[in-house]
Amino acid sequence: MASPTNPDSRPAGADDHQERDVWWDVYAGRDMLPSFLVCVLLTVAITAVASYLGLRQAEVRRFDYALTFFVWGAQLVRWLRRILIRNYRLTTRRLFRKHGYSNPAHSAILLTDIESVTVEQPWWQRRLGIGRLRIVLKDGERKSVVLPGVKRPHQVAELIRQAAAEAVERAAATG
Repeated sequence: MASPTNPDSRPAGADDHQERDVWWDVYAGRDMLPSFLVCVLLTVAITAVASYLGLRQAEVRRFDYALTFFVWGAQLVRWLRRILIRNYRLTTRRLFRKHGYSNPAHSAILLTDIESVTVEQPWWQRRLGIGRLRIVLKDGERKSVVLPGVKRPHQVAELIRQAAAEAVERAAATG
């Protein structure tokens, strides 16, 4: 996880109204642990069914390998898509969530529109140091936005809260 930008490290005369990165990270692939466990169970079930059907040894292997390859191939494609194209970026003005190859500006949230940030974290995610952030928005168009697979979710939630509070203060000061 990137650390927050230190304002003292900026060059002298840096414009305070310029948008700067505060935090950036990618989707935590370990968030998919439950679906990987399902793949293990499916692999065991496929092998058990193939053996139970009493097919000849070569047929059992082909049946088992083909279905197992399909299950694990689909899972690996899902995992790769998530870790390669999902990322989150917090600036001094907006929170970007990119979930594809499209223009990330379409998924930008103004920090002044954020009402609250909460962490949703089942026990297994707590153990892995990941979680889901639910961002409740002030506008009625979108009620909330969920960021899945966030590493160190409590720290990131606090960063977002602080950045949102500073954005609201800046907006109030500028009129």
